[in-house]
Amino acid sequence: MFKHDTRALLLIASLVPIIQGCSLFGVGEAEYACPEPGKGVCKSARQVYQDTDSLPSEDLPPTSPKSFTEPDLRLVTPEAVPNRTPAQILRIWIAPWVDKQGNWHSGGVVMTDIAPRDWQSAIPVYSPSDD
Repeated sequence: MFKHDTRALLLIASLVPIIQGCSLFGVGEAEYACPEPGKGVCKSARQVYQDTDSLPSEDLPPTSPKSFTEPDLRLVTPEAVPNRTPAQILRIWIAPWVDKQGNWHSGGVVMTDIAPRDWQSAIPVYSPSDD
């Protein structure tokens, strides 16, 4: 009982100086410090939200949806995008049992591949095994 409490206490006591060391050395403070605090450049997220919450939204002209032609779509879409299928795995559960000598076997789980990972494509793919 006391052994576990002592270990936890030692762990906490050793982690506290490490965590405080990072804050004492000012890690990362120079990167995010406000370069000109008096000029209104640096504000917290809450201050920015409060400052911009009451502003009217800009009225943008409505845009018409762009229609694509078949040549446009061919330029954007590649000819064949291969997909990688996951392996098919079989999980075999072995129930606990008692053998002839009276020994207890707790059983377990055996995992095996039924089918390996494979590539799929919209077009037929040549494979050297096809010869």
